[in-house]
Amino acid sequence: MMKRLLVVSLISFFLAAPAWGDFQTGVEAYKKGQYERALREFKVLADQGSAEAQFNLGVMYFRGEGVDQNYAEGVIWFRRAAAQNDPDAQFNLGMAFLEGQGVKLDYAEAVNWLRKAADRQNDSAQLNLGTMYYQGKGAPQDYSEALKWYRQAAELGNGRAQFNLGVMYTKGQGVPVDLVQAFKWLTLAQERGDKDASTLLAEISRAMTPDQVASAQDLLHTWRVKSEK
Repeated sequence: MMKRLLVVSLISFFLAAPAWGDFQTGVEAYKKGQYERALREFKVLADQGSAEAQFNLGVMYFRGEGVDQNYAEGVIWFRRAAAQNDPDAQFNLGMAFLEGQGVKLDYAEAVNWLRKAADRQNDSAQLNLGTMYYQGKGAPQDYSEALKWYRQAAELGNGRAQFNLGVMYTKGQGVPVDLVQAFKWLTLAQERGDKDASTLLAEISRAMTPDQVASAQDLLHTWRVKSEK
């Protein structure tokens, strides 16, 4: 049975860490679990306009680290960093609108911010934007557009996007049915630990000819050579 395509409902929680001055002091305090001190360091820099510090404050408010958890306050800081074209902040803002955390749920606004992050090569944003188009949330359903964004994320090595791309090639959604391409993308997703990919890969393998499997293996070889460069 085909698995449905999933939105990755995750906020990006990787603290930005440029190596300079008081920012590094904040990062080191955070790593030691000294969240209140880290928050103070980031707040000073955030007020001075540092997008990285603004992003980190947003993360800490979402997590409730060194401060009471407050999604609305986190969104404020993500907005400030996103306005400076920080792709992780743009992604987090999109996910906040998608899930209604700290803001009113708004799929169209989610698409808006996810697209900004996706255009800046954030693979998680590309994955989720693809799913918005696949499901018709915040934008008209468009399998071709979903395929485009899944492909971009898959090319960056996003395992879930690789699985979703394999599903679409298997079903012929936005593209003609192509089990060779499906085999390639599902294999790559499986190598990244996607269990759904393993199940679907076993299903389509039974329907493929030896020549098709050989062609898929050739595509995989080309992919691996390219990705190693």
